Amino acid sequence: MQIEPAAIEDARAIADIHVEAWRTAYRSIVSNDYLDTLSVDEKASVWREAITRGVPQLLVARVENAIVGWIASGACRDEGAKDDEGEIWALYVKPACWSKGVGRQLWCQAREYLIAQGCKTVRLWVLADNAQAIGFYQAMGFACQSKTPQEFFLNGQSLWELCYARTLIDD
Repeated sequence: MQIEPAAIEDARAIADIHVEAWRTAYRSIVSNDYLDTLSVDEKASVWREAITRGVPQLLVARVENAIVGWIASGACRDEGAKDDEGEIWALYVKPACWSKGVGRQLWCQAREYLIAQGCKTVRLWVLADNAQAIGFYQAMGFACQSKTPQEFFLNGQSLWELCYARTLIDD
C-alpha cells in the first residue's frame, strides 16, 4: 500500500469512496432518503476544490494504483481551538477494505503531517452511534472528550456526535 498526497485527478475516486462509505457505515444511523441523494459528482467537485486549495491536507491510500481510502486533516476548526491543535476532518476507506490496515496507515501518515505542522494534539468528531468508527479511533489512542453528545441536524434529522482527542507525541 502506498500513501501519498491526493492529486486533482483523484477527486472522483475520493468522492466514490466518500459516498460508498457513507451509504454503508451510516445506513442505520442517517436517513435512507438522505443517503440515497448523495451525489458522487457533487462530492468530486468539493474534493477537487479542496485539493486545489490544499486545505485540508488530503492523503490517499493506493493498492495496485487504485485508491482504497483517504484522510483529510489540518488545523482544528472548533471554536476556540489553539494554534497547536489539529483535526482529522474526515477518514474514509472503501468498505471492502475495512479492517485491513488502510485506516491505520492513513492515520499514521496524517499524524506525521500534523506533527510537522506544529500540532501537539488532534481532535475529531464522530457520530455517537458509529460504534465501528469509535472502536477504530479508540484503538488509535483517541479518548472521548465529550461529557454529552453534541446535537446537529442533517437534512432535518437530529444526529449526535462526540469529540475524541489525543496527543500527537507519545511520551
